[in-house]
Amino acid sequence: TTAYGLETNTDGTQKLNSDDGPRDAALYGLALPQLFAEFYLPIGEGTTFKFGHFYTILGNECVQAPYNFFYSHSYTKQYGEPFTHTGFLGSQQLPGGFQLQAGMTRGWNTWEDLNNDLGFLGGINWTSRDQRTTAAYAVHLGPEGPEPPRQGGDRLVYSFVFARDLSDAITYVFQHDRGFEDDVQVTPNTVVDGDWYSIVQYLRVDLNNMVSAGMRVEWFRDEDGTRVEGNQLVGDYFECTWGLNVTPVNGLVIRPELRWDWTNTHNASPYDDLSDTNQLLLSTDVILRY
Repeated sequence: TTAYGLETNTDGTQKLNSDDGPRDAALYGLALPQLFAEFYLPIGEGTTFKFGHFYTILGNECVQAPYNFFYSHSYTKQYGEPFTHTGFLGSQQLPGGFQLQAGMTRGWNTWEDLNNDLGFLGGINWTSRDQRTTAAYAVHLGPEGPEPPRQGGDRLVYSFVFARDLSDAITYVFQHDRGFEDDVQVTPNTVVDGDWYSIVQYLRVDLNNMVSAGMRVEWFRDEDGTRVEGNQLVGDYFECTWGLNVTPVNGLVIRPELRWDWTNTHNASPYDDLSDTNQLLLSTDVILRY
């Protein structure tokens, strides 16, 4: 959740977290993920306006750990979507369970505008009358390269998320993302047009009042090697994750998971210090809410 202009400079070096920043910032890596004001107006079914620095509306997974079932993030969340924006966003509730959202931002994960051109953030959400089905489409469009001179062109990404409660204990989620970017400089001498897309599916089953089981299956395509950071590896990335949420007492959640990643990239291998095409991870964390 670090943002250009606040925690880091435009060239990626540390700003807030540098040795010249606040005490111990360089040691712990401080971040200000959100700082905004929100206003409600009783117009129609209800209107809200948000101004400041806030989380994106794209995708199914959240930045905040307590709102995600799994400990790890998908490739789609990590590499295909923004985490935060700085700008404003308006939301209008409509009859029939619909909600419209529209606003302007300073781009992906930015505090300061890198190019003096604003981006568009918007979407439409729908919730069924029985609250068991939801659908959400969101899009962000705008230039992301710094000036002067402009490095890169416009970047467009959209996300579609469909969720359905199959029963009182089973929930299914389908997500599809697609992104494009013009003139991405992947090496000092190479500029390409970036293209990426993915499908992510989630299944959650509540076994009892204390334990829930979940599975996530993902296919992420980095068509031009512009998204999976530091690798420039063209190809498909797959992951299958199995996990549990164990709640022994109210406010305490234990999230163990087993994750298998693999890829079909041929020019190099992204795992185990660029030496392997697959990896198996066992991870866990504990969340205490108070």
